[in-house]
Amino acid sequence: MSPQLTRYLYFRDECFHSLMFCTIKAHKTSFEEVVFWAGEIYYSGFIDSLWEHVWKIYYDFYAITYPKYEKKINKLSKNPDSFKNIVYTLNLFYYSKPTYEVFALRMLKPKAPTHIYMGRTPKWLKSLDLAKAESKLIRSLHNRKKANVVFYINQITDNQKCYNSIKKYYTEIHGLTLKPKTLHSITYKNKTHILLALICHLSLDIDDIQTKTIFKKLNETIVVEQFKFNSDTTEPLYKRLSCKRLYKISPLVGAFKLDRFSMDKINHKDMLRLYWDYFTFHTPLWYERIKNCSGVINDTTYELIFRNDIDHETFYESYNYEPDEQSIEVQNKSICDIDIDVGKKWLITVIPIYGNKQHLLSDNY
Repeated sequence: MSPQLTRYLYFRDECFHSLMFCTIKAHKTSFEEVVFWAGEIYYSGFIDSLWEHVWKIYYDFYAITYPKYEKKINKLSKNPDSFKNIVYTLNLFYYSKPTYEVFALRMLKPKAPTHIYMGRTPKWLKSLDLAKAESKLIRSLHNRKKANVVFYINQITDNQKCYNSIKKYYTEIHGLTLKPKTLHSITYKNKTHILLALICHLSLDIDDIQTKTIFKKLNETIVVEQFKFNSDTTEPLYKRLSCKRLYKISPLVGAFKLDRFSMDKINHKDMLRLYWDYFTFHTPLWYERIKNCSGVINDTTYELIFRNDIDHETFYESYNYEPDEQSIEVQNKSICDIDIDVGKKWLITVIPIYGNKQHLLSDNY
């Protein structure tokens, strides 16, 4: 994906990664920093993507031990424009203990099954009367072939049918009592992720599941402060970044592919210093600002082009934060060098390798 710069000229993808790492407390952080990254994403205009990301964090790190959060988050997400609802949800996560099972499995990208089943179908599997695709998944699940589970669940085309098959397996073979669920009723788009989390949840010992969840109260002051932070303007304009860039991106973002490395012609430092206006164009907040001044982009020269000098002056007099004139400290909040090995080391510590190592691929989170 082409790099996009946010409200205060961070790389979009690195804001999402930093939010995740801070929320699960992968390094020293604070809830105030969690709210900062959420605000940077939200007020840049990526509201729908932010909710999807919140759901992703939930199913990756919290769903299997905090199943009661799902209903609460689903209710909150039905008012997507509420920043307070986002902060409340992240507050639940921050003060809960993450687990890494689903995340680890999702990072596996098997291109083929690791185990092929030959011979007769077991009687217990026949009794379930499943379709071929679901049968392979359930057999892999029963035999604890986790890489196989990941492969087959990614082949599923009818997620609700797959959910029903998983439910049937656990009720008829393991004797569990499960309430019916319609996946369509959950606002998160990635239904495969929900299914993977469900499998991991149902595989847990009951003692590892928070069956009586206490929803931690949100400190309203934090939300009020974020609203104030968003509405306060800093004058003169060139001081805006030094006042508003409160945090540096997470040192762990190199665990994943980064947009800053996606272009051969321009390095990531020049994206901020020389071409910041071009790389903000597809960010909703900046798109409106540019369009209001009748600006368009030139993909050959990586420039903004305006209809006349008046529009040009209006835009830059209103929004030129002069990133190239900022101190190195302020610039490095977003364009610091990334030690890829630091992120990879974190991945290795939290992800056990299921099967062959080639199944573990560093990908966009």
